[in-house]
Amino acid sequence: MRIITNNRTGNAENIPNAITNAFWLQPAAIANAGRALDPAAGGYPAVDSGLASPYDFAVAAVAGLLPQTNAVYNQDKTGHSLTQAN
Repeated sequence: MRIITNNRTGNAENIPNAITNAFWLQPAAIANAGRALDPAAGGYPAVDSGLASPYDFAVAAVAGLLPQTNAVYNQDKTGHSLTQAN
């Protein structure tokens, strides 16, 4: 009998992360949505509809919005379960 394991050499896989994904906002828009960070809501010209998505991602990044988070629950290299990192 042979037991095959896939133990990692480190714990780098077990770190939660967050990214600037404007599509995860509710509603999934900033430009032309009539809310904060929308230029048209502040009396400025509206963002062209063809540039709304790039504008949303750029503004979300500059504002530091992190709507999408991912938490990875895994094992350490010895097979013991790890808790979520803070």
